[in-house]
Amino acid sequence: MSWWSFFRMALDFILQRHKFDDEWMRERSAFWREGKIRIPTYIGSGWEYSVGLHLRGIFDVFREAQGPKKMLVGPPHVPFRPYSSWRLESLRWYDHWLKGKDTGIDRDPPVNIWVMGRNIWRSEKEWPIERTRPVNLFLRPVDGSSCKGRLNPEPPEKDERPLSYLSWPLSLGQLGYAQLVYRTPILRADVEVTGHIVLALYASCTARDTSFFVRFCDEDETGRHRVLTRGWLKASHREIDEKLSLPDRPFHPHQMSS
Repeated sequence: MSWWSFFRMALDFILQRHKFDDEWMRERSAFWREGKIRIPTYIGSGWEYSVGLHLRGIFDVFREAQGPKKMLVGPPHVPFRPYSSWRLESLRWYDHWLKGKDTGIDRDPPVNIWVMGRNIWRSEKEWPIERTRPVNLFLRPVDGSSCKGRLNPEPPEKDERPLSYLSWPLSLGQLGYAQLVYRTPILRADVEVTGHIVLALYASCTARDTSFFVRFCDEDETGRHRVLTRGWLKASHREIDEKLSLPDRPFHPHQMSS
C-alpha cells in the first residue's frame, strides 16, 4: 500500500465518510464473499481477546466456506507472533496441501477448541456443537435493588418494573464499571458454556442515541471475575435483517434507525 493510499484511508476513517455498511464498505468486506471460498482454509482465533472481529469472523467463514476447512479457537490470550505456539499444526496443514505429504491432518476432526476453566484442548466434529443444550435466561430485577438483577429461567411477570440507570459521559461507569449487574444463583456443579450467546434487549433511553455494552463473566464466591465474552451495539444500529439472521447470530445491517 502506498503512502497516499494509506493517507486517504486514514482520512476517510477520521472524517467518518463511511459510517454505515454502504456499497463502498461491502466492496471491501470479505463477509459477502465467504461462500465463494473453494481453497483449503484453516482459520483460528482466541476466545475473548478478538471477540468483536476475528472470533465472529471465523465462525462465519467456517459456516460458509465450501472447500476443505478446519477451525481452531484457542486460549483467550494473544499468542506470540508468528503464532509460534501453533507452528507444528501449521506445518502439518501446509505439508499436506502444498507438499502432498500424508500428515493425517485431513483425517482429524475439523474443529479444535480450548476449554477455558478446564484448560484443555478438545476436538469436535461440527460447529455449533450438535450436543449443545440451549438455555434461555431472562433479565429480572431483584426486590429492593435499583441496579442489581437476576438471570432467571422464568420470564418476567406482567407489569414487572425493569432496572434503570443514569449514564454520565466520561464517568468511571462509562469507562468500565458495570451500570447494571445480573447474576445467576451460585452454581452447585460445573457448567460448560461453549457456543453462541445472544442477548435480546428491550430498552428505552431519553437521549437521541446511546450504546449498550454487555460483558458475560465467570464470578467466584469472593467476587473476582473474568470476562468470558462481550458484545456491544449502538441503539441506532439495532435493526435486524431477518433473512440474513440465524437463531444463534442476529444480523445487523448497520443502517441508521429512528
